[in-house]
Amino acid sequence: EGLSLMTLAEAYQRITDKRTANELIIDKLGKRDWSVNTSQTSALVRGASLGLQLGSKSLDIKPLHSAILAAMRIGVGAGMRLMGRAFVLGENIKNAQKRASKLESQGYTFSYDMLGEAAYTQADADRYFDSYCNALLALIEQSKASQIEKNPGISIKLSALHPRYDLFNENEAVAQLSERMLSLCSLAKQHNIGLNIDAEECARLEISLDIIRNLIEAPELAGWDGLGIVVQAYNRKAYRVLDQLYAWAECSNRKLMVRLVKGAYWDTEIKLAQEQGLDQFPVFTAKHHTDISYLACARKLVRYGDRLYPQFATHNAQTATCVLNWAKEAGIAFEMQRLHGMGEAMHQQLLNKYQIGCRIYAPVGTHKDLLAYLVRRLLENGANSSFVSQLADETIPAPQVVANPVNQPLIERAVKSGVEIFADRCNSRGFDLGEQADVNALLASRSRFMQTTWGEMGDVSVTTPYSLELVGHYQTTDLSSIDKLFHQAKVAQTAWAREPFKGQLLRQIADLYERDTPELLALLAKEAGKTLADAINDIREAVDFLRYYANESDKLEKQIEARGVAVCISPWNFPLAIFTGQIAASVGAGNAVLAKPAEQTSLGERKAIELWQEAGMPTDLVQLVLGTGAQQGNALVSHRDVNAVIFTG
Repeated sequence: EGLSLMTLAEAYQRITDKRTANELIIDKLGKRDWSVNTSQTSALVRGASLGLQLGSKSLDIKPLHSAILAAMRIGVGAGMRLMGRAFVLGENIKNAQKRASKLESQGYTFSYDMLGEAAYTQADADRYFDSYCNALLALIEQSKASQIEKNPGISIKLSALHPRYDLFNENEAVAQLSERMLSLCSLAKQHNIGLNIDAEECARLEISLDIIRNLIEAPELAGWDGLGIVVQAYNRKAYRVLDQLYAWAECSNRKLMVRLVKGAYWDTEIKLAQEQGLDQFPVFTAKHHTDISYLACARKLVRYGDRLYPQFATHNAQTATCVLNWAKEAGIAFEMQRLHGMGEAMHQQLLNKYQIGCRIYAPVGTHKDLLAYLVRRLLENGANSSFVSQLADETIPAPQVVANPVNQPLIERAVKSGVEIFADRCNSRGFDLGEQADVNALLASRSRFMQTTWGEMGDVSVTTPYSLELVGHYQTTDLSSIDKLFHQAKVAQTAWAREPFKGQLLRQIADLYERDTPELLALLAKEAGKTLADAINDIREAVDFLRYYANESDKLEKQIEARGVAVCISPWNFPLAIFTGQIAASVGAGNAVLAKPAEQTSLGERKAIELWQEAGMPTDLVQLVLGTGAQQGNALVSHRDVNAVIFTG
């Protein structure tokens, strides 16, 4: 039921036609149990439950009347808006300020987060920049306190201000984002407003720190204590990041605000690291490890209280109790923070009983901007290990809910790493392109081959598509030799079909691909014009094909008879992956292959076949047919001895 609602919330507002909206509603709301089982549930939840039950039953009436569906669409739309109001303070800054005024009168302060992330175009970035400027201007009237921590603040995502905010565009992104952020920070300084730079994916941590350092050292911002940085405790580097921020602040004689959070992108970080074939994760994989990291970082923040103003963002009562005691013992200024729509009861106690300053992190934006934020919140609250989820579960005793995470056993591997995700084979090796040291090492290894010329002789000269630099040469296959090649392949195939170690050979080839990754990266960059990330993906897919078909070959042994000679024709867009996959499937099933790669990318395929032969593949079993036109391909496909054709366009 929860998954159905989350799916509905994520998708419904983007559907433009009634028919599809009807089908989504029927699929997600019909045949579900929408009852609630406790009398202590709020009136709002009981009302929602009753409405969902009635709606679900009405969908069982056959045939469905159009009036029922129209009413359901109206109801779902209203429900989604209600869900949005639960997590988003207002559609614009003025509406958000109006809703915030009641809580402000009770002693709360606000940090407004203008929803919007990952600008895809410069127009997106400009629109978000204007939104941040307008929000800062709107906060001027409320920012009358001399102490900046008493005034409202604003939270900004760097990804919203530049369409290419990543390490591969580091120089441009750092320069332009530093300039844009300096403008926003100067405006915030002018009106004594705090500005926090939100943390995002771990791959962007290093580049964000470059921008943050520029702002800390900017003479224009001297004397302003409102620059804030968000640190995510689930990031393995969080503890050291605090040291770095303190050192920069001390060197520049500055004071900074630091919002310490658990982290909001855990699911994404785990899946990306697995998909990328990494043997380590950038985040802690066990929930209580993150809790321990948060406590360790909080202790450090308390020690650094002379330069760093701690903003402890948590809904966890055990965590809040620890940081409250440490900060009070140290006698430092600090505040607690919560998300709008979450943790109200606990933070009300902190405010009333302990007179602790509490700030509410409040998203502002339209429903279409809400989706990414909403899904993160629902994932957080829905996780079985979350404090909020355990607190709501009456079967879990209170002492267990607030148990000290330090007393829980450490877990060596709570989640399978990227190289372990397949039960029957090793995943292809990947690279962490969010780590500058890893990227530098990879580029250095590739650079050893960037001046190489592959093949000294041949009637075809290959040049780089983006600079026309000579890459190498190859010789076109003479059409008169096609009969001979087929004959050699047929002879080789007869012996190969009885070979019991086909899978083993394919695995050895995969290992050689990984061994020669630097040279293959250079070939893919120069011959195919591929970026580093695209080239890595091409190689990894080729390796995965080899290991997958190795396993399939082991299963097929003694079950099928080979076809004979296969013709494999591959395109230029994935020159290594598709080329390798076609051949690996054919050879793994006991066939011989005549392979015709695209004329634009034949040098990389020639290098690949050299690795196949190095692994021990019979020379005549897989033979290249090279050429610049369709003649060779037509001759192969129409040949009398061809038994199968694999063509990918």
